[in-house]
Formats: sequence, C-alpha cells, structure tokens
Amino acid sequence: MSFRTRVACLIALVVASVTLVVTIGFLYVADSQAKNSLDVELEKRSVIVAKFLESSQWNRRLDFSGYSPRQTPFLSGVKLFGPYVAEDVLIQVVDDRGKILLSNVAPIPISRGVRKIAAARGKFALVETVNIEGIDIAQLRVRSVSLSQNRALMVASPMDKINNTMDALQSIALVTGFSGVAVSALLGFFIAGRVVRPIRQLTAATSSVANSLELDDPINLDLSVDLNLDLNRKDELGELAKSFNLMLSELIESRRQQQRLVTDASHELRTPLTSLRTNIEFMSRAKNLSDEEKSRITDDILFELDELTDLVSELVDLATDRHQMGAPVVVDFSEIVKRVVERHMRRSDCVFVVDTEFCEIKVDPSLVERAVSNLISNAVKWSPSAGIVEVTVRDGNLTVRDYGPGIAKGETDLIFERFFRSASSPSAEGSGLGLSIVRHIAESFNGSAHVVDHEGEGAAIALSFPLSQESL
Repeated sequence: MSFRTRVACLIALVVASVTLVVTIGFLYVADSQAKNSLDVELEKRSVIVAKFLESSQWNRRLDFSGYSPRQTPFLSGVKLFGPYVAEDVLIQVVDDRGKILLSNVAPIPISRGVRKIAAARGKFALVETVNIEGIDIAQLRVRSVSLSQNRALMVASPMDKINNTMDALQSIALVTGFSGVAVSALLGFFIAGRVVRPIRQLTAATSSVANSLELDDPINLDLSVDLNLDLNRKDELGELAKSFNLMLSELIESRRQQQRLVTDASHELRTPLTSLRTNIEFMSRAKNLSDEEKSRITDDILFELDELTDLVSELVDLATDRHQMGAPVVVDFSEIVKRVVERHMRRSDCVFVVDTEFCEIKVDPSLVERAVSNLISNAVKWSPSAGIVEVTVRDGNLTVRDYGPGIAKGETDLIFERFFRSASSPSAEGSGLGLSIVRHIAESFNGSAHVVDHEGEGAAIALSFPLSQESL
C-alpha cells in the first residue's frame, strides 16, 4: 500500500471515528430529549387525571369496578375524564395486587414497581418503557403515580412517533456518515497526493543523481506551487530539500577533493617515476660504466624508490585513516610525544628541548603518534644542522617550534593543504602530505592543527586535542 493510500485511509478512519462518536452522542441526546418531553407531558396529564379519580364519585365506582374487555369501548373517548385529556392518553388504574380497576385501552403490563407504587403511602411516581407484543403499538411510555386506597394510576402514551423520528435520524446519520467518510477518503487521497508530490520529486531527483552521478544540479522542490509555502520558511519538506542539497554539496566537495587528490598525486608520482625511468634506461644503454658511476646511479634509484614508497604510503594513510580508525581510548598525550621525540633524537642531529606535563586525551594512539611524528619530522626538515627543536605539551596542546626559515604570512593556512610546496623552497624534500595528515587526524578527534604566532625566527605549529572528560 502506497503512502498516499495509507494517508487517505487514515484520514477516512479518523473521520469515521469522529462521525461515529458524534452520531452516537447526537442520537443519545435526541432520544433523551424526546423522552423527557414525553415524560413532562405525561406528568401534566397524570395530575389532571388523578384529580378526577380522587373525587368521591370515581372512588365509589372504582370500589365496585372490575376490569372486563367490555369496559374498553365504554370508557374510551375524549370525555372520559373531562375535556382536558387527549385522545392518545392511555389510562389504567390498578391496585396493589395487580388487579385492573379501570382502563380505556387493552391491558397494559403491570410490573412489580407499579404494584409497589400502589401499595406505598404517599405520593410516588415511576416512569418506565413497556414493550407490548401482538398489537400495532410496540412500545409505551408509562408514568405510574400512587393514589389513595392502595391504588396506582398508570398514564401511558405510544412511543411510535419518537421511534419513527429516531429511526429517521439514524437513517440520516448513517447516510451522512458514509457520505462523509467517502468524501473524506477522496479528499484525503487528493491532499495526500499534494503532500507526497514534493517527496516524489525529491525521490526522482535523488534517483537521477544516483543513476547519472551528476552532482552539480541541486534538488529543487517547487514547494511554493505544490504547498503554497514560502521557501524561506522552516517547513519540514523545505528542510528536507535543504538537507539533501547540503548532502549533495558535501558530495560535490568530496568528489572535487578526490579529483584534486588524484591529480596532485599523479603529478607528484610522475617526478620519481621519470627519474627512475631515466636512470634505468641510462644503465641499460651505457656499456662501459665505472663502479663509481654504477654506485651513484644505484643510489639515485634507491633514493627515488624510497621517495616513491613514502609518497604511496602517505597517500594510502591519508585515504584510509578515517576508515581504519580504531576505537578511541584515554591516553597520556605527553607519553606519546616523549616516545616520538626519542625516536627522532636517534635519527637526527637536532637538539630537542622537551617540556611536557601530564594530560589525558581520548584518541586512537597510533594515529595521534603518526600526527606527532609528522609534525616533528617537519620541524627537523626545516631546522639547520644541529638546530634546536622545542617541544611543549600543555592541556592537550602540543607545540613544536623550529629555528629554520619560518613560514611566509600568506602560507600559514596553505601548508596544511595536500602537496603544498612553499614558494621559497619548491624543491624541498618530502611528499607535501605530512602536515595535511596532521590536520586530518586532529579533526578526526575534534582537535585542530594551526600555525602559532611567535617572536623570533623559525616556525611554531600546534596540534590540539580536547581533554578527556573521563579524567576531569
């Protein structure tokens, strides 16, 4: 079942439920009002009749009265109890044993409650609905009131008018209810179609993007036409379209970065590959090479292979760091830094000045160690021979400073870009990916990497991570 059909059915079900409740309430109120009106009329008539029956003439007649079918035509008529009793008033007088003393109608069923009314001393009344079988009148509304001498007066009126009216109201309510449900279902189907149309457009647009892989065309929902909404409003469908457009923009940026990475990587790979090809072709064509020349060419080939290996490794690391990230754990940042510094002290002639303090961060230790190593390697690369490298760790912030040529003002953000080469030293060693990986790892753990302003020569770069809340 489609979403449009489900919405239409839901609306029809809600309307049917509301219609049912309202109809039941309406019929109940109408029935109660009709019965109350009849009860008031019976009360008025019972008062009039009771006055006649309490007279001495009727008391004597009732003392010697015994009901027989022949009384019915004799007692029937408008004038029986005076000119104030209507023709449709059915009257019956009974005693406490249930004996009918007087009646202008076929016997009305006598309940136990009526006999109690007759036996009671005082003015009591009982209103009930009596079902009669075998005659045209199916129901009577009966009001019984106590008389003197253990008698009770039963004043009744047919309920055929009330029942006919209620049957007509029920038929009208039934037809109206079914009509309302049918109309609401059609309207619900139409409204659901209007609501679903933007979603269908969105589905078609996303399917088109998935099939064609064309990300440059943003999704455009004509909400102002479909739903008469202002596109600047924070409507759910508008927000949905904006979210998809934001997703597309992120995908576009990701693809551009991917294309840029492929382009830059191919450019960077071309240089060592060209050098390798040149050296290998030279060795294959040259017949008489001295051992010294062979050794020099072999060293060049090995150097280029090392450069190529490092470049490929850094490319793989940059592309897979986010996907191979392990579960973050709480570690001491200063211990990682000390461990990395010790390795670099053994491999370089730089003098390291280390100042660290205990601080815990929640990260992947192997990735952070790689970022710290790249940062220190960058400082060693730009330091002069036997230069000083200062390493400081405070509150989750690592600052590495060298005393080399420094960073030009316009390059403070560019040095974190992939394959960036400084204009002052375009032929510097390295793949140009080290600092890019540093920032990538930092941002993976809600950290940052940036250039620190300082006085004097050299450059200072900071790697920052938020302190672990588990240690606070």
